[in-house]
Amino acid sequence: MPSTVLTVTPLTTLTMENSPERIYLFPTTVYQFQLPPDLYGGLVSQLPALEWRRTADDTRSMCGVRDNVAFAPLIEWIDARIADVFDEIYSEPTTDALHVCAAWVNRSERGEYTAHHAHPWSTISGIIYLTGDNGNTTFMQNNAYDSKHYMMIDRKHTEVTECPIANGTMVMFPSTLEHLVPQNESDTVRHTLSWNALPRKLNWDETVQFG
Repeated sequence: MPSTVLTVTPLTTLTMENSPERIYLFPTTVYQFQLPPDLYGGLVSQLPALEWRRTADDTRSMCGVRDNVAFAPLIEWIDARIADVFDEIYSEPTTDALHVCAAWVNRSERGEYTAHHAHPWSTISGIIYLTGDNGNTTFMQNNAYDSKHYMMIDRKHTEVTECPIANGTMVMFPSTLEHLVPQNESDTVRHTLSWNALPRKLNWDETVQFG
């Protein structure tokens, strides 16, 4: 089971006299796991052998590792951690399990960062922190009153929470949860490994399969 369960909650709102009571609904649970030391050490030892390419927005470098045999033990470990919390997350699932469908390592030198984004074509996502002196992930949610009516609201994100993470840990979160990693302010290169998970098939019938 995860070593820590983090709940992303809104920032404190001051309640003035005669103002309405604020009722916050549907907090988002983020799971945190500690990697086994041997698995973590093996991941870090593989970093020098990776072939990097620049991201489309030129904010960092990355390398896909889902099909890299050296990362197979990690993919198996992540699948097992998803299974640990699967029944807690899904009360009546239409699939029996989720599996890692994509995984990549991010490399950020001083001044580089991971821009604000969410993960499409995925159900659950995760980040593993490998090297670096800084780089807490900032999670955010859109202003619910702006999402459907497209009103002109400057502050799109009313819930912003920084998740402090140490190297050798993994956070798991819903893929729709928007997040970013700020600029690397250190001369130490920051490496994180990100992944997405999807079901391989749904239990409706044999026509719904993902390969």
